[in-house]
Amino acid sequence: MVSAMRPSRRSSSIRISLIVLLTVVLICIAPSVSGQSAELVGSLRDTNGAPLSGKIDIIQEGPDLIVNSHIIDATGEFRIRVPTQHGLVVHASADGHPPDEFYVLPMTQGIVPVEFELPMGETVVGRIVDENEAGVENATIHIRYVEPTRPLRRAAFHEFQLTDGDGYYSVPSVAIGVPFLVDVHVMGRLPVTSEKTTITPDTTRIENIVVGSVGATLIAYVIDETSRSTGGADVVLIADPAGYKESEHGSLLHGNAYTQRKQSSSFGNVRFEGVPPGRIRVHAWNEDGEVRIEEFVTEGEIRRITIVLEPR
Repeated sequence: MVSAMRPSRRSSSIRISLIVLLTVVLICIAPSVSGQSAELVGSLRDTNGAPLSGKIDIIQEGPDLIVNSHIIDATGEFRIRVPTQHGLVVHASADGHPPDEFYVLPMTQGIVPVEFELPMGETVVGRIVDENEAGVENATIHIRYVEPTRPLRRAAFHEFQLTDGDGYYSVPSVAIGVPFLVDVHVMGRLPVTSEKTTITPDTTRIENIVVGSVGATLIAYVIDETSRSTGGADVVLIADPAGYKESEHGSLLHGNAYTQRKQSSSFGNVRFEGVPPGRIRVHAWNEDGEVRIEEFVTEGEIRRITIVLEPR
């Protein structure tokens, strides 16, 4: 049983729901848009046909990403009218079961049957360690599935988790028999991705994962054309995506390193850590000026630069 093998002293997680997680992209909770619509009619059940209570999230695609949630009672049945001007992702979840998705094509009309059968899940236990095999506290981990025969899952199926003081983590409701990857990010280090893993009801403990190497640190000093310190300027750093490995594509955590955004302090300073080595682009701006520059950083380097905002 998982409870017998779980060695962590406490469980720490970032309680990020599907809706909150998707705000990394852009979320606008809003009334239904006008135009084409359809009615989703179906049920939420387990693989034995028993009804499940849970939640249906309707994710409307288009210029903006709009998410509406619907609580499903113990009957497991639902009937939901949705706009279909743009495509929809229908995301179903229930405690103890891995979530699932159903896609609705743009401009679909009429009754759309949607039957979810969610299998039982298991709690995955693992540990994040450093180069000396010591546990790493507060490492962020995220599980994502690898399913070549299915379209790319467009919603985050599991919450981010934080490791405890000994580097242990646990993730509930992970699908049995479905390959997945574990993404890991530690502040100041490059994100890493585990080897592909598949669990069984009897094997839910996965191998230790070693944190990534130390990335570069970029310390920028933002000034205007008169050499005056500029606080409150937006500064975005984008690392060359050529550094992504194929297995890292689709990772939400890797974006924390490859695209970083901050504001300069009242003294004009801004600091980026865990920057992937190679070519980087920096874009800084405020209401009075902006500038775009390119730099090249190496692993473990601490680079200091001055950014001069050019008048608009």
